[in-house]
Amino acid sequence: MIKSIKLQFIKCRNTLNHLFFNCINFAISKFNYHIESKYHIIHDLYIIQYLIKRLFYYLLQNLNKKLNYWYIFEKTVFENENKLALVYINSPSIKTNFVLDKDNQNLRIPNDANFKIERLTYIQLYNAVLRLSYILSTDYKIKPDDIVGLDMHNKPLFVVFWFALWNIGAKPAFLNYNITNKTSLIHCLKISNISQVFFEQDFNLPDDTISSINSELPDLKLTFLNEDQINLKIYDNSSKVFRLNDELRNKSDKPWSTSALIFTSGTTGLPKAAIMSWRKVCLGTPLYGHIIRITNNSTVFTSMPLYHSTSSMLGVLPTFGHGGCIAITERFSASNFWAQVKITKSTHIQYVGEICRYLINQPVNPNYEKNHTATIAYGNGLRTDIWFQFKQRFNIHAVGEFYAATEAPIATTSFQTGNDGIGACRNYGSLINYILSYQQILVKMDPDTDNELYRDAKTGYCKVTDAEEPGQLLFRISRPKKPYVDFQGYINNEKETNSKFVRDVFHKGDCWIKTGDLLKYDKDGLMYFIDRLGDTFRWKSENVSTNEIEILINNSNLVNNSVVVGLKIPGHEGKAGFATIIPNSNFDLTKLVNYFMDNIPKYAVPVFIKLADEFITTDNHKIIKKSYREQILPKGKNNDEKLYWLNKNRYEELTEESWNDILCSKIRL
Repeated sequence: MIKSIKLQFIKCRNTLNHLFFNCINFAISKFNYHIESKYHIIHDLYIIQYLIKRLFYYLLQNLNKKLNYWYIFEKTVFENENKLALVYINSPSIKTNFVLDKDNQNLRIPNDANFKIERLTYIQLYNAVLRLSYILSTDYKIKPDDIVGLDMHNKPLFVVFWFALWNIGAKPAFLNYNITNKTSLIHCLKISNISQVFFEQDFNLPDDTISSINSELPDLKLTFLNEDQINLKIYDNSSKVFRLNDELRNKSDKPWSTSALIFTSGTTGLPKAAIMSWRKVCLGTPLYGHIIRITNNSTVFTSMPLYHSTSSMLGVLPTFGHGGCIAITERFSASNFWAQVKITKSTHIQYVGEICRYLINQPVNPNYEKNHTATIAYGNGLRTDIWFQFKQRFNIHAVGEFYAATEAPIATTSFQTGNDGIGACRNYGSLINYILSYQQILVKMDPDTDNELYRDAKTGYCKVTDAEEPGQLLFRISRPKKPYVDFQGYINNEKETNSKFVRDVFHKGDCWIKTGDLLKYDKDGLMYFIDRLGDTFRWKSENVSTNEIEILINNSNLVNNSVVVGLKIPGHEGKAGFATIIPNSNFDLTKLVNYFMDNIPKYAVPVFIKLADEFITTDNHKIIKKSYREQILPKGKNNDEKLYWLNKNRYEELTEESWNDILCSKIRL
């Protein structure tokens, strides 16, 4: 009896001890979670230890005069010869059918047979690059430091061309394939010193654009590729190969030298050629891959065009830098997106805000929108209102929201898990925040103007924002007398490059880069994007300048004057262009839209227009743009205005019915 009582006592004591220690461990884990979620110590150390390692390798590259991503690529190739490097999957024109999932008979998965799929291992890709390098160096006489334009959709050949140029020591210029009108395209070719351009074989370039290029740039070589013939050669094991001697490959290049050009509409409307420095490419992209948890076992799926820095510089390069696989498709397809992710076995997906909303607006399909291997989504522009819904619906564990500009020397990043930090584009701990406080700062704005920094009346210097107060994000220039070391800006565009600098911000002689964007901190040091400043807005993943579009409209000989602003449209990312026009006697809506299509990039054509007799101005005749940004759709504040909307290639009256269809996504702008 006593023995039984003792046994019961021991058992009870052990249970209580177990319960006690479980409670202690639970309390410690909760405390650790609270500490980590607030101070991000582990996250900071995770980034810093890799940065030190990467910085050492980068300094060695610089010391050995090997500042070219080609050497990083080769190192990855030799370590991962037979591992997948690149997967291409198309968006089929036919409706995808489904077959039973072998792993889960209750689910149906997309049929691979509906898709065209190409797969390249690292050694296959490398050999294709060497064979194309031979063709480019012998048949096309491309040599080190030549700037060569690539104008093609996403495909393996794009990547092969890109790395072949780096092998030769040439610099690729990624042209936006949506720009086909002669005004914008010739502008791109002129400013960037491109010696020749390679177009994909089905590229639809208007005859008058070709003739204008030949007339204005007679020394420029235009090549429309026979892709079938090229592909036969570069995948033929008997074809000749070429690898440039290291002593001839960009030996004089500095960290700030050009590695590639990416065209951005930026703040001028007409595209500018932003310089991608070797520092960004060789140091920044591997670091970003680490932050976003890309490893040797990762597959990153991107449906964004490779001419965008998001997919090329933050997709391809971070993936190759860590020996992962990049999966590309020709263009984004909301209906095929998750099928493509499933088939390519992707672990990461790239997005811009528009993509996330398009996916959420798709009908729920339990067969595959959660039945995939992707757990991390990263990009920029994911709105707070759909953030949690996007993660929950599509089984995404982490979101890597970043803030960056194509031409900016640095970006802010976030790796958001759980419920904390939703909406933030910068989410570090106290240690990294302290370090970055010397490099990135939010500055108060002048309350009386749209986009001027506030300066103290006594000192003339700017002031840092308080928590929750929006301010313009500035990046510090470390050497104010040599700002190009940190910020290269735009090639052959000194005016626009210099317009980004602001001096004497906190003390005499300092220099900072203006981002032109409003952000804010919260009490925990997390940073959130608020809006774009002044006369630039974003639409269809492109920057649109109101000033430049106004100039183009006013040059049409159909109007006397115009005002362009961006309007927020419910259910749509970014802002749609809205032009208020004072017509002249030649005005005709059909002629106007034809002029727009011929002279303005598609993404910058005003979606809405309104005709007016005069503008609202100040006493000194300055147009009050703020009043136009407050335009009420569809018929104005008093429901008596007549507006037009762009329905494909013509302007139609904006009725209540068409407006409701836009709001319900029955009509896609």
